[in-house]
Amino acid sequence: MQEGVFPKIEKNGWTGIAFVNTEKGRASVTLRAYDDKGTVVATPTFGVGGHAKLVNMAETIFSPQDISGATYITCSSDKNVVRRKRLSPRLRAKRPSLMSYNAGSYAGCLYV
Repeated sequence: MQEGVFPKIEKNGWTGIAFVNTEKGRASVTLRAYDDKGTVVATPTFGVGGHAKLVNMAETIFSPQDISGATYITCSSDKNVVRRKRLSPRLRAKRPSLMSYNAGSYAGCLYV
């Protein structure tokens, strides 16, 4: 199982999430959105085809579940996937430390 964390969900803009399946077979990805108390508020599971990608807004990926009360997201997958979080350009300009280009690895789930 490959796991990772999106440590921030933007409240005054948008948060985009992308997954790229680097393997041949279909990956099953589960996201969990948590509030400040650590309570799960939404949990979608979806597939990403072999050598395919999924790119969308966090709110859209979780829809119809509501993540307005969530502050962070965890992900897990049965395959190695590359994941990326992107904040709205206006927010990146105000807070460059939040840019999503910093990379770190999470047990085979790479965060770029």
